[in-house]
Amino acid sequence: MVTFQGSRAEAVDLEAVEDVVAELTLLFKVRRWVFEAPQAVASVQRFAAATPGVSVEAGIRQSTLQGRIFGTLYRLIANRQLVLYPHDNCARRP
Repeated sequence: MVTFQGSRAEAVDLEAVEDVVAELTLLFKVRRWVFEAPQAVASVQRFAAATPGVSVEAGIRQSTLQGRIFGTLYRLIANRQLVLYPHDNCARRP
């Protein structure tokens, strides 16, 4: 697990995050990424250049897109196809 944590004094280095995501994209053979925020255009451009053959796009914040993404995420978790592991910085439920 890789964790990035910024602070008010020092932001997370987005290029470092992009590098890790690019490595994981190749490892898990991801074929498509949608960045939710329109502000991610620079990241989308760098990430697309670093991952040829992968569809990379900046999505516009739309309720239909969000519903589809979060519906898919819920189904993956509910069907135990995506497992969430405990992490030191995550709130734990009793």
